[in-house]
Amino acid sequence: MRHGRPDRPQRDSVDLVCQALGKYTAYQLSEMAHQGSPGATRQRSGAGALNRSSEPLLDEEVFEYFSALVSSDSEG
Repeated sequence: MRHGRPDRPQRDSVDLVCQALGKYTAYQLSEMAHQGSPGATRQRSGAGALNRSSEPLLDEEVFEYFSALVSSDSEG
């Protein structure tokens, strides 16, 4: 990436996010983001439910979490 300019794969990722979530208002996105977190669905490094963990989340976990949010919103 050059100074502030995303390369093609990065731009494609941003475009996918905008296509999937662009229809939501800032308030809706905020509500979605604060409903929980992808890391809350699994035990991470022995951390309790309300404790922080430095273990990174997997891309698949983040994708599944937000896909489920978008899916449930379009059904209801």
